[in-house]
Amino acid sequence: MEDTYKILIGMTEDTLEVVDISDAHNIEMIGIEGNERMKWESQADIDKFVEYIRDFYNIDSFEDICMNVSIIYADTDMEYLHYLYLQIKEAFRVNVIQTEQILPFVSLSMGLFNDKKKSICIELMKKHYRVFQNKDKSYVCQKADSGKDVQNIPLSDLACFYYLTGSNIKGEDEVKQLNELWKSKLKEEIRKCEEKCNDKLEKMKNTNTALEKELRAKIKKLEEQLSNKKKDGERYFVTHHHTPVFNGFLADLMMFGDEKAFYTLSAKYANGQLVKEGNEVGTIQLKRGDYSPSSVQPISIEANHSGRIFWLFDKSEKEPDGKNIAVIGTMQDTVDDINDWLARMHCKERVKV
Repeated sequence: MEDTYKILIGMTEDTLEVVDISDAHNIEMIGIEGNERMKWESQADIDKFVEYIRDFYNIDSFEDICMNVSIIYADTDMEYLHYLYLQIKEAFRVNVIQTEQILPFVSLSMGLFNDKKKSICIELMKKHYRVFQNKDKSYVCQKADSGKDVQNIPLSDLACFYYLTGSNIKGEDEVKQLNELWKSKLKEEIRKCEEKCNDKLEKMKNTNTALEKELRAKIKKLEEQLSNKKKDGERYFVTHHHTPVFNGFLADLMMFGDEKAFYTLSAKYANGQLVKEGNEVGTIQLKRGDYSPSSVQPISIEANHSGRIFWLFDKSEKEPDGKNIAVIGTMQDTVDDINDWLARMHCKERVKV
């Protein structure tokens, strides 16, 4: 009975992955929730992994299709390996293979050895191995620490296991020829890449300098506009909008009766100092000459936001109802920043310094 489907399952002590093999040239890693491999800790995780495989092939049981399954395991708890085997044992054929057993064959099939190279370090499923020729001229595999010149082999490269024949195992002469051919092709690819890079570098050098400056100027202007727009939204006018009727009436009478009467600001904070929302930041007092009438209460000015305060009002001959008394700016604002902002807002006021 010919195998219709072939898959490779890779299992370590904490990861699982699977590869679909249509033929020697069509090999696909089956993604698990967008990842090449999944972490596992329990039998429930193994059940979930097997369910992903069934969903991929749209089957309820491995008996529904003719499938050849090979489990490649490394540093795996035998109890869990056996549990995985039980979940897929209904498949047409199931092979369970230790990593150290298959890597020598795969290494030879891939032509990784030559006359000078009798030992290689391989990384497979995040594990490291050394494949070498022993005294008996046999190729063997052992676990190893991570070393230099590690050959990283993905699980999908082990698909050649399904197609190993005598012609797959390269002789040393053939390996040497293939290596020379590979080096020649590699040099040609490098030469083409260098030519393309040099062409691109030459074009970049010939780029119009004026155009670059203009582009940079536009970017800088846009950045400044964006920065100003952000800061503009963080600045607030402090405006006095309400005066009690009696107080305003009395003030008007006093102003009418005395040309020397005026309103003056008594600030509790200097320009640029930090204030908190709700705090009294100053008072506006009606004065006649050098003194303030006791019958007219001072107007309390409170901060409507937290930030740095900048005063727009110091004194006036008219009652300040509806006037902008101050600006609450950002933590980084200076007097010049506020004056620039007022100009952009088309306001006549400027910070009183």
